[in-house]
Amino acid sequence: MHSLRGTLGVVKHKTLLLLMMTGCGPCRSCDPELPDSDTEQDSEDRGTDTPVDTAPPPPCDLPEEEPNNGFEQAGFLPLEIQACGDIDPLFDTDNWVFDVPVTQWMGVYLHSTSIGSLSDVALILIDEDDVSIEVRNRDSGEQDVELIFPAPLGEYTALVVDENLQGGPDDYFYELLVGEAKQPVEYNVVEIDAEQAVDAQILEDDDVVFGTFFEPEDTDWYQIPIPADTASVELVIEALQHGSPADIRLELYESTDLNFMGTILSAADGTTGDPADERPTAGDTVWFVKVVDRNSRGSFAHWYTLSVDLKGAE
Repeated sequence: MHSLRGTLGVVKHKTLLLLMMTGCGPCRSCDPELPDSDTEQDSEDRGTDTPVDTAPPPPCDLPEEEPNNGFEQAGFLPLEIQACGDIDPLFDTDNWVFDVPVTQWMGVYLHSTSIGSLSDVALILIDEDDVSIEVRNRDSGEQDVELIFPAPLGEYTALVVDENLQGGPDDYFYELLVGEAKQPVEYNVVEIDAEQAVDAQILEDDDVVFGTFFEPEDTDWYQIPIPADTASVELVIEALQHGSPADIRLELYESTDLNFMGTILSAADGTTGDPADERPTAGDTVWFVKVVDRNSRGSFAHWYTLSVDLKGAE
């Protein structure tokens, strides 16, 4: 018995030693590692068969989806997302709708010729009350449209058309972007909406007044008391050059008799379509300034600033 126990002990010792040398033991399986038939092996077999997307990338973040010719078919346009489309076929119209979450300055940028398109685009913007404005070429003479305006919160529809009623499948394309805009002008006075000379709002030296034309045929009147030591008066309108659709004309009158002095239609140097000029004065008088839109248009987006600079004799 003693000899058998010793023999078994030797066998057991050798068996454990063999297990240690082969890397197998009581806590480790000696079965071969096989690939998972549903994952690794299939992945290896299918590695060279994965389909490759060869379609061209989309032309923009949000290409238009037809039909979008009617208001009820308008595509939703998130803010700060660039959309694009084609004026195709002839007489095509594209409708987009966007939301302004809070009252703020907004920009609507509609580009065509600057990106190689043949389309002379125009924009019709419509608010929740069905008040609409039409915006055409920028002041720079390009066919692109850039509208910047103080937007009340709400939903707006942007209708894109070709002004010449042209269109086609390849050459009449556009890009559209709507987003928050920086306030383009500074001012220290807000108009009181005086539509008659008798109610004219008083402006003083260095005043900059912010005005709007909410209705067609709207007019604003201002009076400027001019001291005796004043040699000239400079009046400057800023509107078109900063994205307003208002096309302003200034009419000048002197004294309460409203003696007509003339009009200012554009900058004296012709650099912008906004009226600006410096006129001489004998001083000790009062001027009345009538501000009108030359196209007799008005809306939530028609705004301007008028600055006054009284200059003394040198």
